[in-house]
Amino acid sequence: MPTVKGSFRQAVAAHRAALGYVRAARDALERDPQEPRYGAESVVRQSALAAELQTAAQALVTGWSTAGWDWLAGGRRPLAQRPAGSREPLLRIGTAHPVQEGFPVLVPFFGVGHLCLDTDSTDARVSAFVRSVLLRTLGESTVGSVRVLAVDATPASPTFGPLLPLVEVDLMSRPASDVLGLRAVLAEAEEQLRTAAGSPDPRTLLLAVAAFPEGVTDSDIARLAALSRTGHRAGVQLLLAGYPGPGASWAGRPPLENATVIRLRGRFFHVADPPGHVLSGGGRGLNVPVRLDGGPPEDLLAAVCRQVAGRAAQQRSVEVQELFAGDLWTESSAGGLRTMVGREGREAAWLALDDATPHWLVGGRTGSGRTGFLLGAIYALASRYGPDELALHLLDLSEAVSFAEVAPTAGDPSWVPHVRSLAGEPDRDYGVAVLAALAAELSRRSEAMREVGVTQLEQLRAARPDLALPRIVTVIDGFDALLSGADATARQARTLLTDVARRGRAHGVHLILAGQTSAAVQGLLAEDAALFGPFTLRIALAGGGPVLGRPDDEAAALPVGTALVENQSEAAGSHHRIRFPAPRPEPIARLRQRMWEQRVPGDHPPAVFTAAAARNPQDDPAWQALTPQIRRRSLLLGRAVDVGMPTAAFPLDTSPGRHLAVLGPAETGADLLALAVTGLARQHAPGTAAFLLAGLVAVADPAVDAAAAAVREAGHRCSEVEVTGLRAALSRIAHPEPEPFDPASLEPGALPAAPTTTYLVVWGADGLATGLSGAVDPRWGSTGLQDLHTALQDGPARGAHLISWWRSARRFAEDLGPQARDGVAGLVTLNVTAAELAELAGEESVRTPRPDRALLIDRHQGTTTPFIPYRRSGSGRAGRP
Repeated sequence: MPTVKGSFRQAVAAHRAALGYVRAARDALERDPQEPRYGAESVVRQSALAAELQTAAQALVTGWSTAGWDWLAGGRRPLAQRPAGSREPLLRIGTAHPVQEGFPVLVPFFGVGHLCLDTDSTDARVSAFVRSVLLRTLGESTVGSVRVLAVDATPASPTFGPLLPLVEVDLMSRPASDVLGLRAVLAEAEEQLRTAAGSPDPRTLLLAVAAFPEGVTDSDIARLAALSRTGHRAGVQLLLAGYPGPGASWAGRPPLENATVIRLRGRFFHVADPPGHVLSGGGRGLNVPVRLDGGPPEDLLAAVCRQVAGRAAQQRSVEVQELFAGDLWTESSAGGLRTMVGREGREAAWLALDDATPHWLVGGRTGSGRTGFLLGAIYALASRYGPDELALHLLDLSEAVSFAEVAPTAGDPSWVPHVRSLAGEPDRDYGVAVLAALAAELSRRSEAMREVGVTQLEQLRAARPDLALPRIVTVIDGFDALLSGADATARQARTLLTDVARRGRAHGVHLILAGQTSAAVQGLLAEDAALFGPFTLRIALAGGGPVLGRPDDEAAALPVGTALVENQSEAAGSHHRIRFPAPRPEPIARLRQRMWEQRVPGDHPPAVFTAAAARNPQDDPAWQALTPQIRRRSLLLGRAVDVGMPTAAFPLDTSPGRHLAVLGPAETGADLLALAVTGLARQHAPGTAAFLLAGLVAVADPAVDAAAAAVREAGHRCSEVEVTGLRAALSRIAHPEPEPFDPASLEPGALPAAPTTTYLVVWGADGLATGLSGAVDPRWGSTGLQDLHTALQDGPARGAHLISWWRSARRFAEDLGPQARDGVAGLVTLNVTAAELAELAGEESVRTPRPDRALLIDRHQGTTTPFIPYRRSGSGRAGRP
C-alpha cells in the first residue's frame, strides 16, 4: 500500500496536470473566443483528470478524516487508537465537480491549519458540514484527546444537538449562544496556548463556531486572528462558520492565517488555497465548484457519540481511593501541605496549602459536588500527614452536615484522628468561636517566633522541636452564612477571618472556605477584597464562576465532578480543568479505620458541637465532676459555644456584686435557675448551705419544686418563701446580727447564722421591687428595696448571693436603677433585644436574639460568652439534672 507521502505526491502531480489543462484551455479560448468553453474534447479531458484525482484521493483515504460516509457507515470503522499528535493531517470537506464526475476535496487540517466559512449554520448545508467535521475529528482522535468548544447563536439550531452527550463527559462545552459565552470559549483556547508549551501531550481544543452571536467586536476578532496564527501548533483548531460575524464584512477584518477559506457561490462553494499551498501561484484556490459533505448518517453519528461518551466516562472516572497515600503519614508538613485532589487530563492534579497558596476559596451551585470535593481533599491530606503534622477544624454552616462521618457513631466507633473540632450542626456563633481560637493560636505561635527570632513556621519548628506545631486547616462550608448581614456576629466573623487569613500564611494556619455562588456570596466577594485577597487558590465547580472574580460561562457549563482551578498569584486568567471523585463510603470507611487504628493510644475523639447534646447537664464533664471538694464554687449554666464546648459558668466569690440575673421572657430562665441551684447544692458538704427559694410566678412552679428536691437530697436546708420572707432575709444580710443566734428560732425564711453560705433564688423577680418598697423597717430605718441594694454590695462578703430570673430586662433596669445594676456582675440574657442589651451591657455585647441560646456577661471579667442553656428533663430536649 502506498505511503501517505507517496500518495500526496501523486495528488500534487495530478493537481499540477489539472492546472496545465486549465492554462491550455484558457490559452485556447484567448486564441479562438468562438470555441465552446465546454466542448467535447474539454469534457473528456476534465473527466480524465477527475478520474485521476479520484484515484489519487482514494490512495490517501486511511480512515475517519478522509473517507466517505458510505465507506465509514458500511465498514463501521473503529475509533482511532493512535497516540495524540499522530493523526492524519488531511481532512475531507466535500466533492469537487469539474464535470459530472467528481473527486474528493482534501485539505490540511489536523495540526496544520484551520477551516473558515463565510456562511453560518442558518444554511442547512453548513450546519451539516460542521457536524461532519466534528464526527471526523472524533473518529480520527483517541478518545479524550479532543475537547470541542461549541458556539452557536442560531435559535433551535440542530448543529450540536446530536453531540450533546459529549457535554456530560467534558468532551464538549455546552454551546455558548451569546458574546460572553464566545469570550469564555476564547479564554479557554488562549489558556491552552499558554500551557501547551510545557505539556508533552496537550489535549486538542476544537473551537467550533456554527454561528457567531450579535455583539462581536474588533477585539474578539483580533483574538480569533491571534489564535489562527499559532493555535494549530499548540493544539487549538478553528472551525469558524459565518466569519467574520453578523452584519460584518471582510473589509477591514484581519485575515485568519493558516486557514482554508470556503465561500458560498450560488449553489456551490469555492475553496481557497489551503495554508502552506505551493501549487497555484495566483492564490485563487480550487477553480472547480465544490459541494460540501452532507451531514453524516444519523445512526452513525449517534453510535459514535455513544461510543466516545462511554469510553470517556470510563477514562474520566476518578475513584476516591486514588487520592489517598499508599503508606499512611509519611510526609512532613513543615514546608506546607500538598495533596492530590483529582486528575487533569490523564495526569494527577495536585493542590497545595503553603506560602504561595495559603488559603482556598471553593464555589459551586447546589448539586455541583462541593461536599465530595471537600471530603476528598480532607481524607487525602489526612492520609499523607499524621495528626502531629496536621490538625483539622471542620464546620458546615449550609444545613447539610457534610462532615459528620469523621466522628464516631453508634455503628462505627472510628474517627479521623486529625480532627480537633467538628460542627455537628450549623451555628454562626460556633463559627466565630473557632475563628477566635485560631486567632489565639496565631498569637501563641507569633510570640514563640519572636522569642526564637524567626518569621516562618518551618523555621520555628526547626528551632523548637519540643513545641506541638502542626499545620492547621479549617474548612468552612457555607461561609456566606457566617459573614452575611450587619449584626454583631457577622462583624466579629469578618474581623477574625480577615486577621486569620492575613497572619495564617507565615504561621501554618490555613483556611478553606466553600459556599454556593449565590447573590450573597457574589456580594461578599465584590465588597471585601481585603478579606478574600489572601485566598489565592480559587476552585470553581459547576456554577462557581464568581469565585474566580469574573463572570465565567465555562464554569456555569461544567458537569458535576469537574472544576476550574486558578492560582491568582500567577498570570491572570490562567486556570486548569480537573476532575474529582465522588466520596464513595466504602473506601473512605476503610481509610478512616486504618487511621483510627494507627492513632496514638488514648487519643480522644473530636469535640463535636451539637446543641442537643449541650442541653443535657449529665453529658457535661464539669457537671459530672461536681463535689464539695471543688476549689471555686460556680453557677453552672450550660455549654459554651466554643471549641470543645467548655462549661459556661459564673464563678462566685466575695467581690461586691457577685450575683447573677437571668433576663428574658423565655421560660428557659426558670429551668436555668433550677439547674444552677442543683449544681450549687453538689458543691457544698451537707448542711453547709441554705437556700431560700422564692417562686413569684406560677410558670416557675415546676422548676422551684425540682430545685427544692435537689437541695434537700443534697442535705441542705431549703425554705420556700414569698416576698415577705425575702424582705426578712435581705434585712438580715444588710444588717447582720452581731452575735450568733439559733436558726430554729427564726420565722420561716429567716437567714441562718454564718458561716453557712446562703443563696436567695428568685423566679419572676419583676415584681420584687414593688413588694420591697413598702414601709420602713423601724429597726434599721430602711425599706426592703434599700436593703436589697445593700445586700447586692455587701452580701457576697457575708456569704450571700442573689440568683434571680427577670422576665423583663426593662424592669430589671428600672427596678434596680443604675447604681444597683452595677451591683449585679453576672447577666444571662435570653432573647433580649439588641437595643435592651446594648443599654445594659454595652454595644460590644449585642447579639441577635435566637431561641435556645443565651449570653453570659461577666461585667467584672469583661467577658461575653454565648452558650446553650441546660434544660430540665420534661421541660424540653434534655436529660436529668
